[in-house]
Order: sequence, then structure tokens, then C-alpha cells
Amino acid sequence: MNSVAGWGEMLKFSISLSAVMTIFPLVTGVFAKAFSPLAQEINIHQDLDQTSSENKKQSNNKRWFLAVDDGVGYGNPAVLITGMLLVPIMVVIAFLLPGNKTLPVVDLIALPYMIESIVAIDKGNLAKVIANSIIYFSVGLYIASMLGSIYTGAVCQYGVALPVGVVLITSFNLMAHPINGLVFFAWISQNPIWIGLTILIYLAGFILLKTRRQQIWDYLNKMADKNVS
Repeated sequence: MNSVAGWGEMLKFSISLSAVMTIFPLVTGVFAKAFSPLAQEINIHQDLDQTSSENKKQSNNKRWFLAVDDGVGYGNPAVLITGMLLVPIMVVIAFLLPGNKTLPVVDLIALPYMIESIVAIDKGNLAKVIANSIIYFSVGLYIASMLGSIYTGAVCQYGVALPVGVVLITSFNLMAHPINGLVFFAWISQNPIWIGLTILIYLAGFILLKTRRQQIWDYLNKMADKNVS
């Protein structure tokens, strides 16, 4: 009976995963159509900014930044392609990684959101995006597994009932980012040393960004240009 039940759960999971992978391109297509005009307009203005960079250096005018939803990234083909490819890849890796206890299911559809920064850093180089994503999220799976009991305890503390048969829950979207997971662990531990360390690192990074913004951007652009080929 246990064997039959186990195969039944695997079949149910396979059907659910197939449904996600079928619906995923349709959903992303809707986002792409909605945000593509805005993304193209942003690219046009970026090109204009680059051509007039010398004039900007001579000007004292402030630069204004417009924050937009990360759904704009769905208009990028590299985000769509790598996001779809990583869905089955991350499922296979989750099964193969020794000691991993996290199986991403629901959050798989959020993979395009999760890799937008990697796509930007790698300038859309598909091979590098996939390779870097595999390494990044593999580490994230271990962190999500390590924090599974803590995350479950935090959720249950607010009266959330776990489904029948579920022992631990976690968020692949949140915990599979190594930095997010480590910050979560530091604060949920209520250890003043770890909390103070995260604050110090944040302040040091903030000061570095404020005082060396242009140098940081120049370095990132230089390194990103190497990923075009």
C-alpha cells in the first residue's frame, strides 16, 4: 500500500508539474505583451543616455530613477528562455543533490523573476545565465533545506495549518537566494551578534555605493560586456 501510495503521489506531482510547465509560457507571454512596449522605450532612452554621456558629465542636473515592477523583465527573451529551461533543470537538481530536502514546485513559475538580475549581469548570455543560475540556486536549495524547520516554525506560529502529510515547508522564491536566506537566519535567530553583523554589512555596502557609485557601475558594465560574446 505504501508503495502504491508513493507512486500515486509521484504521478500527482508529475501531472501538477506538467500543468505548470504548460501554463507557464502562456502566462509569461501575457506579461511580455503587456510590458514589452515599456521595456523597449527604456532601452531607447538607455541608448540615448549612452550617446550623450559626455554632455551629462558636464551637467550638474540630478538623475531621476523610475522604479518599475520586475514584470518588465518578462519582455526580455533571455529571461523567458532561461526561465523555462530552468524549470525542469531545478527539479532534477533538487532530486540529485545529496542532502537536499527542498523540492521546488509552486515557486517554479517565479524563476524568471528570480533570474532577472543574473540575466542582466550576464548580458543575456544563455549559457552563462543557466550555469550561474544552477550554481546559485543549488546553494540556495541547501540553505532552504537548512532553514526549513525554522521557516515552518515561523509560519505555524501564526496559526497556519500544514497540509496532511507535510512535515516541513519553505519558500524557494525567498530562501533559495543565499543572501536572503542568510539574512533571514540572522534575524530569526534573535542573536544580537548576527543581527548587528548584517546591519554593519548593509551600512558598509550602502556607504560604498554612495561614495563609489560611478566606479561600481563602470566595473559592472565592463564585466558585463565580456558576456556578450
